[in-house]
Amino acid sequence: MKAPLLLVTRPEPEASATVAAARLAGFSALAAPLLRIRPVAVPSGAARLAPDAVLMTSARSAALLRAALPGLALATPVFAVGPRTAAAARAAGFKAVSATATDGQAALDAAVAAGHRCILHARGIDHRQLRVPPAVMLAPLPLYQARAVASLPAPARRALAAGAITLLFSPRTADLFRRLVERAGLLPEGLAIVALSEAVAAAAGAGWRGIEVAHRPQTAEVLAAARRLWQGRCGGAHG
Repeated sequence: MKAPLLLVTRPEPEASATVAAARLAGFSALAAPLLRIRPVAVPSGAARLAPDAVLMTSARSAALLRAALPGLALATPVFAVGPRTAAAARAAGFKAVSATATDGQAALDAAVAAGHRCILHARGIDHRQLRVPPAVMLAPLPLYQARAVASLPAPARRALAAGAITLLFSPRTADLFRRLVERAGLLPEGLAIVALSEAVAAAAGAGWRGIEVAHRPQTAEVLAAARRLWQGRCGGAHG
């Protein structure tokens, strides 16, 4: 049986890269970004920040951080979410980069466990709230804004009606996708989704026809989860 179409909801340029990876893996894929990324002006006082570690929850933050704080020491330890973000940090010149396999909270916990107490969070304006220990200062540095689309694009609606599996890569996108689905008059119980993490799955809510969660926050793992979902549905595991 032919593999289903995958609907890729992450922003560009990641959407196009994921579509290419999906096609190499044997899927059909359609990019339907639900968020549009725009850099934002950095506060003038940011240059005075002297953190002993950096928390990086998005790959796009790496180059933006270097541009915003050219005086930040490249030896500053970076705690990144996932190998892609870690690779972007290394490409931006950071020398001491480690990656966690789950989410921003795990990366923050790893930084704290390593003894860091003044941590710079390079992130977007909209972000998931993190639990910060009392003795730790987490200094936010918004570098970009992700603006939500107002409705599902027509090609995405047609793809969903035809049985496409939707790939969700962030809690915000997952929550937005559910709201846009309902706004379009579609029923979650008629749709299948793949989530990058448990946090993303929780944001998407319950009641989907099928749902799979990637074992690690990597594109290859998301595609593997999509294949499990498709094969399980073909075999009757997902109804």
